[in-house]
Amino acid sequence: MSTTEQRMTPMPERFDPSDPTMVETGRRFPYSTVGDWVALSEVSHLATRVYWLLRMHCNRARGDERAWPSQRTLAALARTKKADTVGQAIRELTELGAVEVTVVRTPTGRRNIYTVHESPPEGYSGPVRHGEISAGQGT
Repeated sequence: MSTTEQRMTPMPERFDPSDPTMVETGRRFPYSTVGDWVALSEVSHLATRVYWLLRMHCNRARGDERAWPSQRTLAALARTKKADTVGQAIRELTELGAVEVTVVRTPTGRRNIYTVHESPPEGYSGPVRHGEISAGQGT
């Protein structure tokens, strides 16, 4: 019997997601999320991808939301050829309030430390959940 067949259980007449016997987990692996407020903002697709990549670089075990990949690394992961396009995406994210950049001096030059925010800044007036957009569209 395959693993899938072993995990399959008959579907009940009525599905109750709160019933712990009804919840099955699949394979687990590290993942990163993009907040709805960032995805629904008017930043470019590249900026959204860079935000996601920065979230991926955050070390939750350290207890903060900081990351410091180089723009060259971000460009490679975003599959764009120029690091300066990543710089523009980061500017979009800082204007949105999704990322703060701190420049620190190092023995070999400088390094950008990115603080990546999960929630919008105080005073943010854009949509924060999809219902705010879809409610007016009949979806």
